[in-house]
Amino acid sequence: MRQSPVSGIILLLTPALLSQSPPVATRPSLINLVKQLHSPQEDITQKAMDELEQIADKGLSLQDATFLIHAATENYPDDKGSPWHNSAASLIELATKSKDAKLLAPLREVFDQLKPPEKAAVMDYLIQLNTNESLKWFAELFPRQADQLHWYPSTSKALAAALPNEILLPAVWESLKHENTVGIGVSALLDAVNDRHLRDSVITENQARIVEAYHPLLAKLSQIAARANSTGTGDYRWEDDYQRVLDVAEYFPDLLGYAGPAAQQILRDTLALDDPRMSFFAIRSLLQMHQDPPQAAIERVAADDEMRNMLYESLVKNHAEKRFPEKYHTQEAFARSEMVHWLVYPTELGRPPNDIELMKVTDISTQDGIYSYYLFRFRTTGKHEAAKDGWMAGLAGGYKKVNAPTTSSSGDTFSKFERFDAKTPDEHIRDITDLIKDHWKKRAEELQKK
Repeated sequence: MRQSPVSGIILLLTPALLSQSPPVATRPSLINLVKQLHSPQEDITQKAMDELEQIADKGLSLQDATFLIHAATENYPDDKGSPWHNSAASLIELATKSKDAKLLAPLREVFDQLKPPEKAAVMDYLIQLNTNESLKWFAELFPRQADQLHWYPSTSKALAAALPNEILLPAVWESLKHENTVGIGVSALLDAVNDRHLRDSVITENQARIVEAYHPLLAKLSQIAARANSTGTGDYRWEDDYQRVLDVAEYFPDLLGYAGPAAQQILRDTLALDDPRMSFFAIRSLLQMHQDPPQAAIERVAADDEMRNMLYESLVKNHAEKRFPEKYHTQEAFARSEMVHWLVYPTELGRPPNDIELMKVTDISTQDGIYSYYLFRFRTTGKHEAAKDGWMAGLAGGYKKVNAPTTSSSGDTFSKFERFDAKTPDEHIRDITDLIKDHWKKRAEELQKK
């Protein structure tokens, strides 16, 4: 009987290799820089890491790379900081930058001594290396270690590209059965089919597996919503327990758009969930299947500031723009949606504001025509850390006036999160547009230098 590619992997470690002393770097500077990473002073450790990166960019010998791999087994002051990245993980990344297959042996030797962030860095290297040996090892590790990999977006893309390999696909289907691996598994499948690494038929043939993995997530979202509604907790969609489930669940309606007619019912079930984001992905997939989503669902998503523009663009793409509600087909509504979509980014507000109001519209003449900019004030309430700041200013735009109403902007949407009453509306607009101009000017100068 043929052995499963996921199990029975033999680690090729000889007694001689196991008994070897940790390697010594050929460059004394590497030894000194690694020693500096142990400093309690952050400025010293950052300078040392910057210098290590410069050396790695120029290329490391096999011996020097192996030295850094062994150095990653040591404890560093930042180990108790971020749960997903630290100095040791950075050492693995630098050592494996060359994607040299000869590094597999020293990585196998130290793997069990590594902490989760370093193990994730090793797995990122394995999938990027993309050889039969590295993929076999990745498939063996995947069920136990994949919960760390969401911090490596490159891993998901590389995994997607390698999915046609018969070693990996069984491991990814298996990953859908487990809570700690389902997220990386479903995102890799979606990337693979979107980027045409996998045929749509592979998703259609495995529709039952995908639905089976999706059902408990959809049920969990419904349970959290029902519990919150019964206690009057209106903001539950932005609570941590709901977001953790949503971060994984939202991939499924998108993926099921490739799963054929049998997936239509669960997509319609998704519309019953009072979540505009999930409803949008279900609507988009139904449109992709040439099905008619209920108009009531389209109305609900169009009313949501975060998802409005994405819905409109999807309807246009599928030649169904006439189904978009006329009351939201205005430049103000599209500008408001872009402002909120920007604010939702984790690096910004991290969620939609509780309140947002249009304060002023300004037209700016350019060589390319007249562009309209929309100044809003917004605020959060409750426990959010920004609630103490009250009303803040944000600018959306610019929108070429001749094309209005349009979701296409010049990409200048921004907020400095300054209190709205700290300046006049004109001062807010001037300060933000000047900041954006400076940003694009610096970017142009950087590109010219390259």
